[in-house]
Amino acid sequence: MKDKSPVILKRVLQEKHPDELSIVEFLMEEPRKSDPKNHSLPLIEVLQPAEEPTEKILVMPLCREWDSPGFETIGEVIDFIRQLLEGVQFLHDNRIAHRDLKSGNIMMDTSLYTQSFHPLDQDRSVDAQSDVHAKYTRTERRPRYYIIDYGLARRYEEGEMPPMEVTGIFGSDFTVPEFESQDEPHNPFPIDIYCLGNVIWNHVLDRRGHDIGFNWLIPLINEMTDKDPNKRPTIGEVVVKFDAAVSKISEWTLRSRFVVSWSELEWYTRLTKTVPFTIRKFRFIANRTPAIPTDRP
Repeated sequence: MKDKSPVILKRVLQEKHPDELSIVEFLMEEPRKSDPKNHSLPLIEVLQPAEEPTEKILVMPLCREWDSPGFETIGEVIDFIRQLLEGVQFLHDNRIAHRDLKSGNIMMDTSLYTQSFHPLDQDRSVDAQSDVHAKYTRTERRPRYYIIDYGLARRYEEGEMPPMEVTGIFGSDFTVPEFESQDEPHNPFPIDIYCLGNVIWNHVLDRRGHDIGFNWLIPLINEMTDKDPNKRPTIGEVVVKFDAAVSKISEWTLRSRFVVSWSELEWYTRLTKTVPFTIRKFRFIANRTPAIPTDRP
């Protein structure tokens, strides 16, 4: 990169994943590229290996895992889920089924960090000689989350909707109820909803809810992961129900610690972090910093 920004390279085998490049390029065309609801990782450049005519190299910005560093507050988790839902809604509105929604296919930009980090060990410096720590919390500087990897994705024409296909098992979530009947046609969009619900339940909430301040979200997750795909809500319905539930949560609760992240820390680390967290909390209240991270001018 001319500005020396770190990038990642992704090799695309077009014989194995024939639709990936066309979907990525479709998402990067205007006006879709500039749509704030588009949470696809930006495409910087496409390289053509000289001796591999059926391969492409995608050049994209270096990102971090979505949960690194851990969430501090319930409001920060809500913003993550909201961006994730928004990104899937954008795909579905453009008749794109991702077909492999999983924790590993969600990333976060590097806006919380001012120091460059090693791409393979992101808690270490580029030269791997020192630790790297976030300078900002998500509440202070809202990160942007991205949905990546369109190797299994499909984009459908308007006349093909709703698609019903015999596909066998695809993606990484083998608990999808439809996969029990591999010879029957299925609609991939409700499967996306199921996988999305599983990501939130298993990887964000750690299969908890009642004891971490997210009991209000459990009914919606249960709807999203209903065994009957016809009973699952569309992504548009998920967004409406999610926002309605969030609107009823008090600001004090939104600023509360996200127990899952804190419970993963050693007791002495929790002790040393409690005082700075409390100070930040009251500073954010005094400065009227939104409890749910938002883009600020």
